[in-house]
Amino acid sequence: MIKKMKILLIVLLISTSCFALPVVRNLPGPPVPPFLEGAPDKVIASFHNLISNAHDLNDKQIDQAVEEWVENQPDDIQSRWVEFQEERLRHQEASAAAHKAAYEKFSPAAREADRKLAEIATHDELTASEKYTRIEKILRSLPTNIKSSISLRLGSVR
Repeated sequence: MIKKMKILLIVLLISTSCFALPVVRNLPGPPVPPFLEGAPDKVIASFHNLISNAHDLNDKQIDQAVEEWVENQPDDIQSRWVEFQEERLRHQEASAAAHKAAYEKFSPAAREADRKLAEIATHDELTASEKYTRIEKILRSLPTNIKSSISLRLGSVR
């Protein structure tokens, strides 16, 4: 479950996922995760600060930093975090099923691109910044027809 959260946080940080959870905004700037909806601006800013400074951390380090941050929040935020984790897991399971169905329709070249992107996204030792750079490089290098194929089937790929 922690591994899946790190991917979500990276998504919030670099906006490269096709399956980002809905977010709300109550401050100008980065999206606010649902578990912080209605939280004081100071708490939201603290979370944004944590995430915006996570670019040089790997997945395990991001997980640990987020867990420590949550543990230091009021009980209501901790409770909403638990609910968010449950909802995120349900959403991720549905997204995985949708991805599997889409993958079956990919061309061999699109499958290879998808495999490379997934390999980077799930690599435990790469930092968020390294993942972003490598994913962006692959996305920029994809032929338009491959990007279009993936985009049509999954939602949005740059």
